[in-house]
Amino acid sequence: MKKEKYAKLFKAIVGRELTPQEFLQAKKNGFDPKQIKKIAGLTAENADTVFKTAPEKQVPVSDKTVEKTSEKIENMTHLSPERREGQESQPSKSETKKKIPTQLLIAIVAILVVAVGIFGFVKTRPVDVTKDIKVTFSGYDGYGHASYNSDKVYQVIAEKMAVKAGFSKAESHQLISMNSLSNYLTNVKYRSKATKLMKWTEGLKITFDAGSNLKNGDKVIFKIKPEKGTPLKAVDKTYTVKGLKKTKKVSASSLTKGKITFSGYNGNGSVKYDDNKFEIISDDVSGTLSNGDELEFEFTQDYIDTLLTEGKAVTDKTIEVKVFGLKDVNDISKVDTLYSKIPDLVKEDYKDKPAGEYGTYD
Repeated sequence: MKKEKYAKLFKAIVGRELTPQEFLQAKKNGFDPKQIKKIAGLTAENADTVFKTAPEKQVPVSDKTVEKTSEKIENMTHLSPERREGQESQPSKSETKKKIPTQLLIAIVAILVVAVGIFGFVKTRPVDVTKDIKVTFSGYDGYGHASYNSDKVYQVIAEKMAVKAGFSKAESHQLISMNSLSNYLTNVKYRSKATKLMKWTEGLKITFDAGSNLKNGDKVIFKIKPEKGTPLKAVDKTYTVKGLKKTKKVSASSLTKGKITFSGYNGNGSVKYDDNKFEIISDDVSGTLSNGDELEFEFTQDYIDTLLTEGKAVTDKTIEVKVFGLKDVNDISKVDTLYSKIPDLVKEDYKDKPAGEYGTYD
């Protein structure tokens, strides 16, 4: 009988495929179907009965399966004599242990390889804080400014770099402030890690080219430049300014109202103002002002800049202010009595001075 048909018949009778040892034994017997139960170790029966009952126990088996099985068995026959003898003399482990499917083994190995690869990649991959950088814009169009979350960026860098240097995550939290690094430098256990971390952070440069008086559409650049060998990814990212509010026009008169005042009497009046905001550009005749006089002022540049950051754009650089509110001398009650007291006041002030030292007073 051909080996393929023998293998098919063997499986139908015994309920399993031939083992390599059984195949060799069957081959010696010339693939005699009468020897199937004997080779399989089953109770000996009349060969004719066995042969007759075989079809009743036969179950469908694909030709491909039979071919593959016989092919595997045939390959086993090409083993060296020593190995064949060893296999014939002792039971195969496959008879006592269930085989793990080859595909499952390949899948497990593949998963392990991928896992090891990912772990190695993550461990050696430089720290990237790009996603942690948050740039914000505030102020008014043409006079805005940009800022970023510097505290958060430095914190993330410190913690992740500490882990790269060999510190645990718990220990890295204590290194948010680099000032605490000195405590680890004096500890033998952490000295090498702390030294490594210090080297990485000392050469680290973080710049934010934001400029001033920004307007919508301007570009600002954020850069992180680590020293060579530092496990930190360099960052060179450009942000577009947006979201700045529009400025509003304001009149000069509305800004000076109540801010420039006058005091004294008509003809002898004085002006008062905040010289941090205003600067007088007409002749300073304070002390001789009369109602109706006009004074010219301009805004200081610092004040203009401050107003712009508040969204206020002054319509005029200069403004004329008319003197008002000075009282007339004649409006003073009992002014004659006041005049009569002046000589007495002078005499009182100089009563202790030698006579003739001063001239007469009108």
